[in-house]
Amino acid sequence: MPKVVNSVRDWQIYLAIIVVGTIIYGKSVTYKFTYADDTQLVVMNQELLSDFANIPKLFETDVFISTTSSQVFYRPLLNILFMIETHIGKDSPVVYHVTNILLHLACSILVFVVLQQLGSAKPIAGIAALLFCVHPLNASAVVWIPGQNDTLLTALLLGSFSFLLRALDTGRIGPLIGHFILFFLALLTKESAVVLPILSVSYVIFFHRSTLHRRVWIIALFSYFVLIVVWYGLRSLVPQTFTVHLTSDFLIARYLSNLPALLLYFGKVFFPYNLSIFPNLMDNSVWTGLLGVVLFLAVYLIRRPSSAKGILWGFGWFLLFLVPPLVSGIIFHEHRAYCAFLGLLFAMAQLPLVQSVNLSKNIHVLGFVAVLAVFAVVAMLHSEQFRNRTAYATSAFTSDPSIDNSYACLAGLFIDEGNYDDAERVIRKGLVRFPNMKTAHRMLGDILAHRNEFGMAAQEYETFLRLDPLQLYTYIVYGKMCMDAGRIDDAPRLWKTSVMINPNFILGYYYLANFYIHVKNDPDSAMIYAKQIQQRGVTVMPELLRAIQENPLYGKRKQ
Repeated sequence: MPKVVNSVRDWQIYLAIIVVGTIIYGKSVTYKFTYADDTQLVVMNQELLSDFANIPKLFETDVFISTTSSQVFYRPLLNILFMIETHIGKDSPVVYHVTNILLHLACSILVFVVLQQLGSAKPIAGIAALLFCVHPLNASAVVWIPGQNDTLLTALLLGSFSFLLRALDTGRIGPLIGHFILFFLALLTKESAVVLPILSVSYVIFFHRSTLHRRVWIIALFSYFVLIVVWYGLRSLVPQTFTVHLTSDFLIARYLSNLPALLLYFGKVFFPYNLSIFPNLMDNSVWTGLLGVVLFLAVYLIRRPSSAKGILWGFGWFLLFLVPPLVSGIIFHEHRAYCAFLGLLFAMAQLPLVQSVNLSKNIHVLGFVAVLAVFAVVAMLHSEQFRNRTAYATSAFTSDPSIDNSYACLAGLFIDEGNYDDAERVIRKGLVRFPNMKTAHRMLGDILAHRNEFGMAAQEYETFLRLDPLQLYTYIVYGKMCMDAGRIDDAPRLWKTSVMINPNFILGYYYLANFYIHVKNDPDSAMIYAKQIQQRGVTVMPELLRAIQENPLYGKRKQ
């Protein structure tokens, strides 16, 4: 194998990553909210997230806080990071975007560090880190605020694994403790971190089995077990009013039916041209994935490695971190491959043909720069799809017509703009293609309510809530429609249902408090709901409190 030039210094690689990454993703600091998951994660929870006194509450709630679902997404560390960002930037998206860029740069630098610890030469590790930094597959994780979950997770996992490698190399206990601490923090960031012990143990078995004493094995396995039990215990603190238990047979069947999506992800690593908002198997071809497999096999067969263990381990990383996307539905978001992508980098770095890259040869340098430039341009173009709500919704509608979310996003944009005719047109078009499109009924309810067609609007709201009883904001808008229609007693019933489903749903308490003080003239009942807001770490609007406390009937009725 040709001798690889090692004259490049670490700081030069770090600087290159920082400069290139900032050039590609720096513009995202001007991006707005897309009013998708970023609204549910950040915008709706501004008051609670703005007060550090609410940190304990984040360990007792789902990541979405003010909404609810049939499954728990336990990610308190992510919410703590959102809290810090909210405290700094208030309701501006700038700080969230800056944080995500910094996390991505940190991950790219850690790729460089870890690959060297795994035995790659410095130039190879640097090339891989720069490719990871600019790769278009990672763009959505970097420029879309909800992608912060994946960049934070990956930074913690890479740091944890780096500590493990250092512990194996030095035999010191300090790095091993660091490994377990960062692993636990990763668990508090996203559930998929639970696969790290599998990858860590398999790595040790493959490459360091003879160097560890039995007592170290027992301590390590026991530590993993204790940390996972503690994490699961904390996760059980989250209350659930509605729960849907998916059977193992159902999950296995869904995973098997979604297996072709592996080719979708694999293809985007090598040929990242079919990038979109809601990637799916109906609107995207797996042929690029098959071409990627052929390309990888060709590189492998041209110069076979003396051992395939490192390649197999890298593919194991890739596959394990893609299990959640493959069982979660029919949309295979690109940001969910952010951490999994590392596995392919680790595997490809073990290929002799890749290891033979020599930066003293102009042809190799030109080839690398050309690939880097193409990836950078594609990444910047794809990033533009997330710059604001309009770009997000229109891009989804154009590129992913087989997903009902695409129609819902565009129709929702039109409704909020007051363009109800175009919203109805999109919804009707969506219903032709997706007769069971649940969101269509809620949006039709909004349109009909705006036209004062209250009877038909009520039917649409009722239909939607039968299909999806966990959508809290539908109870709010349905209740408001009831008020407009003169159905005064139905409104509080709907709003009470919303806070019964999710006791942390602040908006439901606000509507109830306002209803009882301004409609029913019952200040004592209004104060009950105002106190529910205060107990959840949110400041009640001063005018609402004054209206309650200055009411002549306040404190004179039995509660």
